[in-house]
Amino acid sequence: MKKDNQNQAIAHFAWCALIALHIARKEGEIDHPHSEHFFLLEWLGKALKQHTFNKCTEAEIRWLLNQALMFGEQFDLLSKLNLLWNTSSGAIKDESDLIHLTQAVDKIKTASWDYGLLTADEWNLNIRSRAEYHKNALLLLRSSLDKAFDQTGKQTEAIMAIASGQIKRLKDILEAFGWTYVKVDNTNIIKISAQVQQTMSFSNHLLKKWAVSC
Repeated sequence: MKKDNQNQAIAHFAWCALIALHIARKEGEIDHPHSEHFFLLEWLGKALKQHTFNKCTEAEIRWLLNQALMFGEQFDLLSKLNLLWNTSSGAIKDESDLIHLTQAVDKIKTASWDYGLLTADEWNLNIRSRAEYHKNALLLLRSSLDKAFDQTGKQTEAIMAIASGQIKRLKDILEAFGWTYVKVDNTNIIKISAQVQQTMSFSNHLLKKWAVSC
């Protein structure tokens, strides 16, 4: 199948999943992230079992299911479906900064790091409390992430985060996917930014080789 046709099929599948979730919310079937996760799991399972969509989408559906079952709600099925829709429909380019950040976050999660998005209140609480700073964790300020990208997926502002644990390991992962960070004074706060374009032009072969070796 030609790549354009495959992208259209994947975009259609992702759009249908998002619409099904939207309808379920309106009808009161979903009132919590926990029920959202299980709704999407069930919906994806049925789509795969019933061969609802083009055969070329089955690998994507199977991957989503396997990862969601392995990592649970932290895998964030909704964000992955939004990402699939945006990339396959052409709303966001495959090599955008947003794609690279999503890849880095996925790698961080699979490396068993704690990851989360913090509200302003949670952010202030985590800054004041250093009790968990020995743990491997990356916590992004949600409002900062929301403002960090334009409509094409290009980063326009640095992302504020709290990092703890094996910071060198975190730095290695981020840099492998085209990102870097600077510490804010002598704190656990960091600013994450995309590297300049020329430093991000490593080959997919090297990227895959690095990812497999970790």
